[in-house]
Amino acid sequence: MQLLYNPKIVLFNLLLLFCFFSCQNNRLKTNENSLIQTIKIEEEFKFHEKRKMDILHQNLADSIAKLPKGMRFLEDRSTDKYFKPIVIDIEKSRLHPVNDSLKWSSLFKRVKYIRLEQDPDSLISRVSESGLFGGSILFGNNHIYFSNHVGTIIQFTLNGEFCQYVCKSQLYYDRSIPIYKQFVLFQGARNPYFVNGKLYYKYEDQIEKKYYCVVFDDKEERKQSLQKGSSNEVMVNTNVKGNLKLNFNNGNHLHYATHPYFINDSLIAYTTTRKVVGKENNLISLATDKWDTLCCYPNHDKVANFGSTVYRGVEEGNSYYYNNILHLRQAYNDTVYMLMPPNRLVPKYILKFGDQGLENATEAVSPHISLEDKLIMESFLETKNYLFITYTKNYVCPNNKKTGTVFYSRILFDKVKKTIISAYMDEPVNQDLSTKNIVNDFDFMPSKWPDGVTQQGNSFIQYRREQLKSMPGVELNNSNLHDSDIIIAVFNEN
Repeated sequence: MQLLYNPKIVLFNLLLLFCFFSCQNNRLKTNENSLIQTIKIEEEFKFHEKRKMDILHQNLADSIAKLPKGMRFLEDRSTDKYFKPIVIDIEKSRLHPVNDSLKWSSLFKRVKYIRLEQDPDSLISRVSESGLFGGSILFGNNHIYFSNHVGTIIQFTLNGEFCQYVCKSQLYYDRSIPIYKQFVLFQGARNPYFVNGKLYYKYEDQIEKKYYCVVFDDKEERKQSLQKGSSNEVMVNTNVKGNLKLNFNNGNHLHYATHPYFINDSLIAYTTTRKVVGKENNLISLATDKWDTLCCYPNHDKVANFGSTVYRGVEEGNSYYYNNILHLRQAYNDTVYMLMPPNRLVPKYILKFGDQGLENATEAVSPHISLEDKLIMESFLETKNYLFITYTKNYVCPNNKKTGTVFYSRILFDKVKKTIISAYMDEPVNQDLSTKNIVNDFDFMPSKWPDGVTQQGNSFIQYRREQLKSMPGVELNNSNLHDSDIIIAVFNEN
């Protein structure tokens, strides 16, 4: 039978198809334009927000400079009626834990891998070979910094290319004795952190017993020599770059447990989140770079009635910057605060452990009180949308690990939905928990709990090639990669 086609119907169908594809093309162009416009708006917003923060910091610095000498503010830890702290009910989450594999695709939009190239002196490799394996990654706005455990800081571009040594440490030890069996003296950097577009670190000269605070401009890619800042002494050392901000050697002594955190160029918070028995400092002392104290936040949880000659170190609290605001949680305490100068300490998060939480510092440090059923903070990371929290039942020490009486738990708190997801709960430490119930379903490269947070609020993890080689299912045949190379995976939440 011969099929008959109506020319009008055929023409009509062709017109429909033409309109459909034309609309598709137009829609694509519209989406592209919309995306470009959105990016422009976001960039403008970020620019204006940064400008507002710069103005606020400058106004604060100007106001402080005009204060009469000896002026002090009374501390204020009250809750803001417009900003109430968020309660993270860990006690309740343990009753009905939602144990599930954390799939990165459900949390993040994409992942980017960055390989840090070897530095000219191969210090990254040398650290691994010497037995002092380890180091941490710090993201700036314009660069990445690698800081090892012996005081060296190396600057890289955001794509991983080597830029320069910010600080090269010098070690002093007896080479005839294995390095792990002796006390090593060094000249180098300690406790680096990034805020307001600058890298800060404490420089320690353990040979001469001198200590300084140095600031390094993150915009710099060329070599900087050490410049005189607010200190009245210039430290001459060609291995150190930056601006000398504080000199702790002219009668300006700080307790060894305190850390100087810059709020702006002229305002510093000296914090003591760790508890030291017999040497009770303030939680925070806020001072100018001229050593004028503006406000003190006393330690309200002092170790009391402690008769033992020994004490245990259970945990050290948390200190970190988020959106250029200093956040602190004192050891054995359940509250994360934001420091808002000159005198506000605003509660932001409350970690509710219930009856299993530590009651006070005395209970924590006393070796005569059992902590087997107590829940203790291990780590706390804040990103744009999430809190990554690790805590333990019983405190972590070699003996508890050996006897199998310490157990790990990890939860993710969604800041938007105000919900808790438990990756796992009360798992024994005699197994590899770094990748348990954590799945990188973007490309199925091995994943683990985040190591840190970028300046944009995205989490990241770091690997060495030798670690990747030992993981099942991983094939790295690239001959250009060294075993000590560092690979960083950045997970974008946008």
